[in-house]
Amino acid sequence: MRILTLLTDFGHKDPYVGIMKGVVLSMVDTHIVDITHEIPHGDIRRAAFFLKYYPFYFPEGTVHLIVVDPTVGSERRGIVSLYKGHYFVAPDNGVLTPVLGEVYRINRKASSYTFHGRDVFSPVAGELLLGKPLEKIGERIHDPVRIEFPVPVVNQDNITGEVIIIDGFGNLITNIPFDNIKEGDSVEYREYGIPIVKSYSDVEPGKPLALVNSYGLLEIGINQGSAEDFFKGKIGDRVKIRRYHG
Repeated sequence: MRILTLLTDFGHKDPYVGIMKGVVLSMVDTHIVDITHEIPHGDIRRAAFFLKYYPFYFPEGTVHLIVVDPTVGSERRGIVSLYKGHYFVAPDNGVLTPVLGEVYRINRKASSYTFHGRDVFSPVAGELLLGKPLEKIGERIHDPVRIEFPVPVVNQDNITGEVIIIDGFGNLITNIPFDNIKEGDSVEYREYGIPIVKSYSDVEPGKPLALVNSYGLLEIGINQGSAEDFFKGKIGDRVKIRRYHG
């Protein structure tokens, strides 16, 4: 079964996503899965974060089409990356940083300066679903754009990380991975001491908590509430784990 996934910042008010689907479906019979179209406009880093996780729940051979393209119409390239048996089609603006493998520049002219998702990326995704070799898409390149992701600072007494994503529930997702967290550690954020628990129900409704989320990262939340609202949380906020030495 041919599968195409779509990740964009287009939202659902306009017909752009539907047009891209139409381009692909006019070329090939495929199953299309919408990952999300609610990436904040131009937020390359958020889209790249999601790319670390969702593609590999799909079978090898899946084509992933990503259009978060704040510099559309410029001289930036379009690229295809083959990584772990998956194909990724996107603008070369750093969004594919977590999934860069064999990378090929797309040699295709667009009829519009504002909708390369329709004119460039969707047709290429269709060609890949039809089995077109990467060498026919364009030439291989070795200098794709990459973006840096912040990493936590770890020492004997504490770990300092930061909020990197705020999800739709208002949970504050940090860059601190679960293997840095030990039993008895505690979280400091915005002058609050926050317990590390296993689930939201381990604290009373309205109370703050920290836990390891489904991404394997430390998350700060409020049971039945929004940590973003409660703490006035923002991306880039510092989060510290005090290490337990008992």
